Amino acid sequence: MGDDDVDFVELSNATDGFLKLYNKDVDVVAGMSWNLQNNVREPTTGVGYTFSPPYFYSNAVESTAQDSLSLVTRQDDHLWSSFVGWIVEGSIYAEAYNHTQVEFNSMPLVDVFGPNFRRMFRNALLVSGNYGEIYDRNLEPYIPRSGRILLNGNPEQGPQHYAPPGFP
Repeated sequence: MGDDDVDFVELSNATDGFLKLYNKDVDVVAGMSWNLQNNVREPTTGVGYTFSPPYFYSNAVESTAQDSLSLVTRQDDHLWSSFVGWIVEGSIYAEAYNHTQVEFNSMPLVDVFGPNFRRMFRNALLVSGNYGEIYDRNLEPYIPRSGRILLNGNPEQGPQHYAPPGFP
């Protein structure tokens, strides 16, 4: 997998992201905040969208869903939406269980999407690294990782990243 496999498109705002998803100009939009309206019937396009588990939480003490960022996909593409969500969870799981990009083969094999995708977690880890590695490479110089962006080490700090029970 190389850089030619992905085209990054800069979006001017959330509405632009929803329109590009609706028109199938993009497959996934990053950096969107979940709310019930956009999940059920986003006003610009009149359709609902699927949000991944949040991959980034604001460090604000009083925070809302608007302070967390998710990946967004079209709701009518259930398989792709599910795949995107599993990959987000997989990166968090990998960090929680000390699976690193170098040791990608330590990630479990899964049959969630059939035998052709048994290595999906290993391949994602090989290409991108675990959540901590992704964060360190892209955000740490600008937003030092602390508080709610850490793995679930202190429940008193509110929602944090965690590997769900029984996953994978």
